[in-house]
Amino acid sequence: MRAAAQAAGVSAAAPYRHFKDREALYAAVLCDGFQELATALHEAREAQPDPVAAYLGVGRAYLGFAAAHPRLFAAMFSADFNRMLHPELLDAGRSAFAQVREAARALEQAGLTGNRGADDVALAGWCTVHGLASIQVDDLLQHVLPVDPLHAAEALFSILVEGIAPRS
Repeated sequence: MRAAAQAAGVSAAAPYRHFKDREALYAAVLCDGFQELATALHEAREAQPDPVAAYLGVGRAYLGFAAAHPRLFAAMFSADFNRMLHPELLDAGRSAFAQVREAARALEQAGLTGNRGADDVALAGWCTVHGLASIQVDDLLQHVLPVDPLHAAEALFSILVEGIAPRS
């Protein structure tokens, strides 16, 4: 708490006037992170009229957020913090995921999801992008497969949208 107060330029006691304890402050920081992520995803989705471009734009925005805020991103998804004690944090996370779902719904409405529903497409996209973002944040990509992160993202996006089965 002392370090957070010092970074904010306030006294060490000041945060306790606004937050019950360190955990409450931490939850508020994570909430802000999810809200910032949701805004970035929303803006990326809205910037593209084409549903495929919007879906991929959401993925790129997710990766961009993780790259710009690696420590915050890691903390937002860390298993070390009990989100169940902070419903506002769960709501903020759902708000971010809602942007992924909206992009997937637009694909479904355009008839581009085959026999899969929007929730399946949203989950596939989130898992793919979150996995890559986590690997990048942990700086593991370069040690496993020495490839440019942007190239890796575009390859994954291509596979996600086009599939891997040969076309007849």
